[in-house]
Amino acid sequence: MFPRRMATMLGAALLVVPLMSAPAQAAGFYDCKNGVRAPDPSGQGYTVGGRFCAGSGFFDVDIWIKEGPAAGAYRCDSAIFFLATLNLAAVRCRLT
Repeated sequence: MFPRRMATMLGAALLVVPLMSAPAQAAGFYDCKNGVRAPDPSGQGYTVGGRFCAGSGFFDVDIWIKEGPAAGAYRCDSAIFFLATLNLAAVRCRLT
């Protein structure tokens, strides 16, 4: 009984250790065809609006706007994606 229990515990440990060493990936990413930006009301960076976007995520989001006055790469604290219109609204964004 002891060797079987020991083998089970060792197998479980081998499965868990790689998960503990991998960093958590909670950040999201959006890729938008075009967009606009304005100063954020909080005074921290920009508010970004994207059109024809694809991606996922809500917090610590990277956004890439390909064309338009807001073209560039941004890192935003939070974002909302509207699936019906493929539009994106993000706040507290900084150019990266």
